[in-house]
Amino acid sequence: MSKYKLAVSDKVRVPMIFEIQDGEKIKRFNFSLTCVRLDVDEFQESNKNSDGVTTNEKIRETMIRITEGWTNQTFVLDEAKQPAPCDEEAKEIMFKAANVLDIAVASYMKESAAKAKNL
Repeated sequence: MSKYKLAVSDKVRVPMIFEIQDGEKIKRFNFSLTCVRLDVDEFQESNKNSDGVTTNEKIRETMIRITEGWTNQTFVLDEAKQPAPCDEEAKEIMFKAANVLDIAVASYMKESAAKAKNL
């Protein structure tokens, strides 16, 4: 274990902004996830199966594990059509929707990465 630490929080706010067809309409969602910040090596390693191959299932497992909460989430609803709490089942449902896992991973990588700023 290193005696050094990055000067940033170990949490990352991950915006989730996307549209999905809802019958005859397009429905827009705009919420954010709160995720644990992993370094690049940790993230890549956690996405590999026992054979060392990155799989969608392992990526989904990683995102479920590192997602600790969400804000203004209206994509996953309970039986009363209210926003679901951020529990394992709700996260599984969300990340199984077509392309949502890809959006989450891309947004996570973008938000957890350093960005060059020209002054």
